[in-house]
Amino acid sequence: FGDGSQFFNFKSLTTTADSSGRDPALNNTGEKGLVTEPILVNNESMQSKESLLKEIESISNENEQAITKDLISDNIKYLVELGMVDSFNSEGYITKLKQLGVEQTPLKVNGITIYVSQLFNNLPDAESKLAELIKVGFTEAVVVGSYNGKILTKKFVKGK
Repeated sequence: FGDGSQFFNFKSLTTTADSSGRDPALNNTGEKGLVTEPILVNNESMQSKESLLKEIESISNENEQAITKDLISDNIKYLVELGMVDSFNSEGYITKLKQLGVEQTPLKVNGITIYVSQLFNNLPDAESKLAELIKVGFTEAVVVGSYNGKILTKKFVKGK
């Protein structure tokens, strides 16, 4: 993704901090849970799916115009992407995302850090990872396509 500036231009978000002081990624007993055990993920800790998809669509439109003529559909990969608001991004969330195979990228814009899964060779595998993230509590994650490192919407790549 490079520095990400060619892919993401997040608008500023206004958030308020959780006043409880409790790490929301801890289960009710105060211990870290199993990888697939659901955790309490504060919705304000994630960039909304609608906002993330809007940004991805804008980037994808630019990328589609640049690569459409050279596109080889067998080279399209898929990944799961999630925007986390830095002021809510607890160590518990980061640990759980790592356990799920979702890593932080160097993309940090306007208080949001982008996390991504590994690249998948097919859409069903990426959608399976998305379902796992949603089951655990990261409900604002989305599947995107990638072609030679350029982000594309799932809608665009499904048509190829």
